[in-house]
Amino acid sequence: MGKLILAGGLWLGLASLFLPAVQWRVRALTLKASGQAPEWPWEDVLVGMAPGSYRGQLLEDRFRGDARFVRRISEDSCPVLWDTALGSFWAQMVDHDYVSWHVRRMDKLFAVHEDVPRARPGDVVLEIGGWVGCFTRQCLIDGAERIVALEPEPSNIDCFRKNLGAALRDGRVELVEKAAWSHSGGTVRFGLPEIDPEGNPQVSPEGFMPMEDGPVEVEVVTIDDLVRERGLERVDLIQMDVEGAERHALAGARETLRRFAPDLILCLHHLPDDFEVLTGMMREINPTYRRTGDDLHGFFIGARPFSGDESLPE
Repeated sequence: MGKLILAGGLWLGLASLFLPAVQWRVRALTLKASGQAPEWPWEDVLVGMAPGSYRGQLLEDRFRGDARFVRRISEDSCPVLWDTALGSFWAQMVDHDYVSWHVRRMDKLFAVHEDVPRARPGDVVLEIGGWVGCFTRQCLIDGAERIVALEPEPSNIDCFRKNLGAALRDGRVELVEKAAWSHSGGTVRFGLPEIDPEGNPQVSPEGFMPMEDGPVEVEVVTIDDLVRERGLERVDLIQMDVEGAERHALAGARETLRRFAPDLILCLHHLPDDFEVLTGMMREINPTYRRTGDDLHGFFIGARPFSGDESLPE
C-alpha cells in the first residue's frame, strides 16, 4: 500500500511539472488551427513546440506570462482578451508584449522605487496617452477620484472604451479623443509605427512627430486648456507616455505644472535627446520639482507651486 501511495505521489508530481507545458502547447495548436491566431505563422507555432526554443518562449509567454491569452473575437477592433494582475484587457494580438510590459512595469516601479508617484485616494489624474487603459485601471484601483485621459489613436480609443466602460459611464474616467500638444485648435497628422516580423510596433527615431501625409489626423489641445475647460481646481498626478511627443505636450502644460505642481511620471526614452530636453524643460518650467527615477522614466515629485518670478536657491 505504501508503494502505491508513493508511486501515486510521484505520478502527480511529474504531472504537475509537465502538464502545464503540455496544456499551453495544445492550446496554441488549437487556436492556430481554428483561425484565432492568424498573426502566428504555422512555422513559428510548430518550431515553438520544441522545449527551450526562442519562439516557444514567446508563445508560452502569451499563455503563462503577465498577460495571458483568454479568447479572440473576430471582426472586432479590439479582438483579443488578455488576463493580467490588473484585470482583463481587450487589445490587439500585437499588443501582448506592451500589455504585459505595462503591468510588469508598474509592479516593478512600485517595488523598486519607494517614491515613484502613484494615485492616492481622492486624487485627480491626467493620463496623457491613455492607450488601452492599463494605467487608468491602476489609478482606479488606487482610489483616484477623477481621471481625464487623452488618446488620439482610433484603435486605442476603441480598446480604452471597451476596457473602462463602467468607469466612463459613472464619470470617474473621461476620455478625450485628442492629442496633447503645444497649442490648441486645429489638427496634426501622425504616422503609425511599423510592425516588425515578431509583431512588435517599431517607433521611428523621430517618434510620433507630425507628418504632412500621415495616415492619422487628430485634433490637438494643450494640457493647460484641458484643465481650464474642465474646471479642474487641482491636478495631483500626470502620467505622460506619448511615443516621442512628450516635449510638445510639456510645452502646453506650463501653467498646470507651475500652478498645481502635480507629481509627474514622464517617459524619457523615446527620442535620443529626450532625457536632456525633457529634464531641461522641467527645470525651466518649475525648478521646485525633485527628480528621481532612471534614464527611462523620470519621476518628478511636485514640491510647490511656482510663479516664475521668485528667487530660488541654487
